[in-house]
Amino acid sequence: MNHVHAAALLKNPFSSKNWEKNIRQVSVEPCDVHEDPLGYRAVFFLREDDERAETCEMFVVGASYLAQREYNLTKAGYVAPMTQKAIGLIEGKIGTRLPVELA
Repeated sequence: MNHVHAAALLKNPFSSKNWEKNIRQVSVEPCDVHEDPLGYRAVFFLREDDERAETCEMFVVGASYLAQREYNLTKAGYVAPMTQKAIGLIEGKIGTRLPVELA
């Protein structure tokens, strides 16, 4: 493998088996049932290249979609440790496992 090709693989986000390597933290918070029927959502905070950055990049996933997200990523050959962490936190709050729709 030449040096240029190896460098391109390192920059390609799809080459890593950890789909969530750019996520630094996840938290779970209550939300309106109109946003998610389970009443919870996971907030994923992305890593910042500059620790002094004043804004924080993030995205939100409703609790009822997390198990399906993990299933789809696993099926595609990726790991999603922060999604797994969010699932554990939410399952602890609701006292049951999150459902997965196998499609």
